[in-house]
This record gives sequence, structure tokens and C-alpha cells, in this order.
Amino acid sequence: MKKISLVILALTIMFFVSCGGGGGSITVSKTSLAVNEEFKVDYEVGADMDGAWVGVYKADADHTPEVAWNEGYDSWDWCTPTKGSVDLYAPSEAGKYEVRLYSGGSEDDKELKVVEIEVK
Repeated sequence: MKKISLVILALTIMFFVSCGGGGGSITVSKTSLAVNEEFKVDYEVGADMDGAWVGVYKADADHTPEVAWNEGYDSWDWCTPTKGSVDLYAPSEAGKYEVRLYSGGSEDDKELKVVEIEVK
């Protein structure tokens, strides 16, 4: 029984790693910002996510990657290499927004992480 459990655990870990480590992560330097204020976003994405991007969106904007890519973002940047940081800008209008991380490089892009921010 222990042997079967270990095999299942090993297969699960292998699947998790081969799928890009389960997604990515982002952290923002501030969650309360002034209009047009610059802030830093630290990110980490899987090596298989060439083309991942991070952007600032209105909180009620569509979460579908295709829509997000074509409209709705106020500030964005690519996530290259797999770990690093980018400088983004708060929108020019006060309100509730989200910093979103999307996978990239294929038609199967996915929203990976969301961090809420407020612009005052």
C-alpha cells in the first residue's frame, strides 16, 4: 500500500512540474496607489510559459485572455525571463483594479493569478 501511495505521489509531482509548476505567482510592491503612480510587480512563471504577461485591469473587466489581450488593460509588460520584476503604472482614474498574470505562447493562455489594487 505504501509503495502504491509513493508511486501516485511521484506521478503527481511529475505532472505538476511538467505543467509549469502549477502556474505562476505575482506580488505587488503596493496595493494602494495614487493616480499614475509607478509600482513594481515581482513575478515567477514556468519555463514553458514563454510569452506570459502581467497587466493592470479594471476590477470588473473580462478575465478571458483573448479579451484581456485586446482591450481593458491600462499598463502591462512581458514576463521574461521566468523570474523577475516589471514596473507598471496605476491608471489615471481612481477606482478598484486588478493586476493579472496570464500564461502565454499559445492559444490556450490562462489567467494564472490576480492581485487587487486600489487607486485613490
